[in-house]
Amino acid sequence: MWMGTHLNAPTRVLSTGHLLSSHLAANPDLIGESVIKRFDLQNGQIPFLFKVLSFDKALPVQIHPDKHIAQRIHSTNPSSYGGKPLFMF
Repeated sequence: MWMGTHLNAPTRVLSTGHLLSSHLAANPDLIGESVIKRFDLQNGQIPFLFKVLSFDKALPVQIHPDKHIAQRIHSTNPSSYGGKPLFMF
């Protein structure tokens, strides 16, 4: 299962049916100010895609940036991003 705000496959909030991007735009505290500033987020668009791998057992969740964010991170600090996930929970 994928969760994100990509225009070709946007996620909807189960309880309301609204687009995730609209929900995040109306509730920016769900993303957090530091993340909004770090990735220059606008209109509830998030530059990463969550992938849920299993409901049966705990597995790591990997978050990958979109191409433009990855290029910017790589250009400012090449050793910090080499195709590896930015975050793991």
